[in-house]
Amino acid sequence: MNNSKFRDNAPETLDGATTRGVSNLADSISSAEVTTSTGTQTVLEALDARWNVLVKGGEFPRPLDEQLAEAMYVENFGAVGDNVTDDTASLQLALDSGEDVYLSSGKTYLISDTLSMITPNQRFGGNGIINFKIANNEPSRPAVYLAKGADKAILCVRAVNHNGQNHGPINDRGGHLIWASAIFMEADECEARNVTVLNGADNGIAVCRIENDTIIAGTPRMVRVTGCRGSNCGCATGLKELIDGVPTPRGRLGAAVDIGSGNNCIVSDCLDEGSYIGFILDLGAGAQAVFSNCIAYATKRDYDWIGTTESGTGFYIGGSDSHIVNCQAFFLNSNIKRSTRGFQRP
Repeated sequence: MNNSKFRDNAPETLDGATTRGVSNLADSISSAEVTTSTGTQTVLEALDARWNVLVKGGEFPRPLDEQLAEAMYVENFGAVGDNVTDDTASLQLALDSGEDVYLSSGKTYLISDTLSMITPNQRFGGNGIINFKIANNEPSRPAVYLAKGADKAILCVRAVNHNGQNHGPINDRGGHLIWASAIFMEADECEARNVTVLNGADNGIAVCRIENDTIIAGTPRMVRVTGCRGSNCGCATGLKELIDGVPTPRGRLGAAVDIGSGNNCIVSDCLDEGSYIGFILDLGAGAQAVFSNCIAYATKRDYDWIGTTESGTGFYIGGSDSHIVNCQAFFLNSNIKRSTRGFQRP
């Protein structure tokens, strides 16, 4: 059979759109016009406009290349970030999606309740700020909580302002003051990275696990706090006891970072400025922690409270097998009765 007529009609090359009989097919499609609700557009213009609003979780116009290259922003879930609108529900919806989510640069997100990270390997980051405000008669609680099970999750938002809320009535963790920390890390192998924490009611960042109102020694495991900064933490009234039915303040405590009950945790390249204690490894609960390249600067002391307190100390190490490597403590506060030490072990 002679197949020459088929060979004559076959394309000479399959390279590009210059083959015989199929010249510039892509250009023809892209230049074709369609009528949409916004008027007459080319096919590519219409597709690009459509992709700009097809964003998981809601409609938030962004260029297609950014959508494909980045994780989701909290605005996709309804957050505003004007420091006036309560964004608690929107931010929690974003975290509940299980996706990596980001705060937009230059925005401040007002929240009134704890944001819980519950998904392993999730990243919650960005250059926005979280501003936590609750009523003064409410018990303090974390602004961000890395829950048990959210293993290897990473918190790397720019800043968290805890506003130094009063401890108030007994909280839902058995009244533990450490639950009033701005960031509470309970998951294994999770990380706080490059976060500035302001005005923590107790600690800026606490690594601890509480189950059935009991702090569980030796957990969580292998948590990292890297490049974080604490300022003015422990600024709220400390643990209150009922004496003749009246809540009575017991003094001001709180550090930039407190390894409350963790095991094999690492705190590195962190700075505290003006908290009541710089860094803590809690007595009998934490173990085998490493503090490296950390600085405690201008710690405070509670002069008004008569009792045992280590406020004013740069580094308080109460656990076993811990190491302090290349750390500094200076411009610490003290009083006449009891000099404050930079590095203190009970």
